[in-house]
Amino acid sequence: MVSVAVVMSVPPPEVTGLIPESGGNRPKPERCLPFYELLVVSNPFAAMGFRIGLARLHEEALDFDGARGHCERVLKLVREGRDHTVCSYGLILSGRAHLGLQDHRRAHECFGKAMRLVEGEQGLTDWQLCLPLYQGLGDYRLAQGDLTQAREMATKLCTIAAPPPERTYLALGHRLLAEIAIADRQWDQAEAEVAHALTAMMGAQASSTVWRAYAITLPECSSPSAGSALPLAAWRVYATAAKLCELQGRQPEAEAFRQQSRAVIQKLADSLDGSDPLRESLLSGFERVMRGG
Repeated sequence: MVSVAVVMSVPPPEVTGLIPESGGNRPKPERCLPFYELLVVSNPFAAMGFRIGLARLHEEALDFDGARGHCERVLKLVREGRDHTVCSYGLILSGRAHLGLQDHRRAHECFGKAMRLVEGEQGLTDWQLCLPLYQGLGDYRLAQGDLTQAREMATKLCTIAAPPPERTYLALGHRLLAEIAIADRQWDQAEAEVAHALTAMMGAQASSTVWRAYAITLPECSSPSAGSALPLAAWRVYATAAKLCELQGRQPEAEAFRQQSRAVIQKLADSLDGSDPLRESLLSGFERVMRGG
């Protein structure tokens, strides 16, 4: 069973551990409110971490409106001149939420403020913040049609994620570069970036320029795959691979990758309680993404 805890991949240190390992036992937000109100009074920093965790969970479940609401509550608690990490992460998540809601003006404002905060400091925490920040900025620039700036952000993301390595963000960075290449109709480059994303998920190093030279076999939905370990990257990488194959007229391969992406999403959905609204949000949001919405 894939745990909902995977949605907290590379969170700020103070957020780690705030969401239980068992998806079925994840407390519903309304049941947590008395606990949250107590935290606000006794430990505002922990209360902000709690809200950050919920915002990230809602964002990964493609409930962007819910994520935006949690981010607003976080940013209201931030103390001026303090809480640098939480404020930065709240702004990044808020930017991603607004981007998901197609509010590009607000997304730009949030990412801009986060960039000034993150790049104004140096340290391990800021390195961790750069990962979602550059991912968000890359997605924003791509949505704006600014392929040069989008490519710059995606390249920065890959550069930062490679040395540790942080495989989820490394795969997402190469997937973003593939999306940029697709938008630019650079098919060979798109193939190369998809191959890099797939090999990042598998923990291997790629060396060729086209994915067919990477000895990567077509996914089989019934067999274990890298998607089990890195689901947040995997479903997106497989979806991009499907889009590329379809544009190239390779329908059987496109369908195989679509099914693999859907299988990963289903595992994530199955880790949530059947009555959890986020389950339906994830499933319906995925179908919307696959339709190009």
